[in-house]
Amino acid sequence: GMLIVFFSMGIFLHKRTRFVFLPFAFLLGFAFSAWYAGVLLSWNLPNRMEGKPLWVRGNIASLPVTNERQTSFLFSLTEWHDDHVGLKSKSLIRLTWRNNEQPLRVGDEWQFRVRIKHIHGTESPGAFDYEAWALQKGLRANGYVISSLDNTFISHHPFRYPIDTLRQLLQEKIKKHLPYSHTAPWLMALVIGERNGIQPDDWQVLRNTGTNHLMAIAGLHIGLMAGVVHGIVMSLWRQIPFLVLSLPAMQAGAYAALLTAM
Repeated sequence: GMLIVFFSMGIFLHKRTRFVFLPFAFLLGFAFSAWYAGVLLSWNLPNRMEGKPLWVRGNIASLPVTNERQTSFLFSLTEWHDDHVGLKSKSLIRLTWRNNEQPLRVGDEWQFRVRIKHIHGTESPGAFDYEAWALQKGLRANGYVISSLDNTFISHHPFRYPIDTLRQLLQEKIKKHLPYSHTAPWLMALVIGERNGIQPDDWQVLRNTGTNHLMAIAGLHIGLMAGVVHGIVMSLWRQIPFLVLSLPAMQAGAYAALLTAM
């Protein structure tokens, strides 16, 4: 209702002030944030079900990471069973499967017997706010898969998570051809962003030398690459009269920068 009123006021006042769009843009952004937060918080694990065995059904929504005889992954819920009653859900949880011998692929649809609990962070000053980070990622619970003969693979959906599916394909190809060495996990980190294999001692070396940021693609890297491509394309574009007459060099550089960033 507030959006309708404000939109009507914007139409009425748009000829009287140049900056009427600013409060409208603020309100629109606030409404979107509130809606998105409401979607994330729409499902919450009932307290009485915390830590108790229950059935869940959904899809593997991230690249599975195997470490010390356990595999962890994000699991997108489509259904869960509360006291033998099937309930629909569209929430994201993190699961760990210990001593797993099943091949897990991004997009696989599974039915699992699990124990899950609420996500809790620490409130110590200066400590990492895990609870806030989990909310930003859309995570609503943590848990683990219980060993059961009824843990069932249902089907494979490779196109639901195309980026992580591609990352997993690249990971498999790299593992086939990459010789084992102490720094082999570094190549995996640089190519697909999978940094799990890097040892703590190596992370310490990276932190001490100020190069740990090279193991993650940040907004700064994307901005630098976009800026470099913008300058190169704009300079080359100006050298060809036909291209300049078709599209200004500044716009051509901007389109190239946007494509590079994407």
